[in-house]
Amino acid sequence: MRGNWLARALDLAAAGLFGLFLVAAVPVAVLRSAKLLSLPSRCGGESEAAARARFEGPDYVRGIDEIRRDLAEDETYLLVEAGRPQDGGVYWVRFDLAPRRAVYLGQLAELTDADRLRRRLTGRQRQVVISYGPGRAPRLVERYRFAAELERGAGSAAGEPPGAGAGAGGGAASGLGRTPGTGAAPRTAAAPGSHGR
Repeated sequence: MRGNWLARALDLAAAGLFGLFLVAAVPVAVLRSAKLLSLPSRCGGESEAAARARFEGPDYVRGIDEIRRDLAEDETYLLVEAGRPQDGGVYWVRFDLAPRRAVYLGQLAELTDADRLRRRLTGRQRQVVISYGPGRAPRLVERYRFAAELERGAGSAAGEPPGAGAGAGGGAASGLGRTPGTGAAPRTAAAPGSHGR
């Protein structure tokens, strides 16, 4: 008799928790589904350029288009990550600049020795593309200017990318570690899934 009462109480508790879950989850799921189902009607007639800007952000699209105009399709470029590696910014930049060949140098914060970099770069790559992460415009700089900025930023504060701090002449003049057009250091990326990739 006691076992039946306990089993019935557990069944009622489980049913109550399931009902509570449905009350909390169903409205959110219905709203999200309605938003996704209305997407084709809202975006059905947009151009390819408008779709790219909506998906990747207008600053990013503008930066990629400028770099495409400045780099020949058969030219090789150096690629540097100035954003968070887990955001995958360099992968998207490399994809969007194809068929141009990329040579990955690494993270900007880890590239501190300009002389070592010059010795390492004996190839014919003259341009450096700096990726700042999702939604932010990548930048194209000449290799000699990039090395000079690294040299000037060598005395900057520990953990700060060259050109982002005020130490050793690496302030606003250098700008390698700064988000283009803002003069501010790159921000951390938005929550996963919020930028559409």
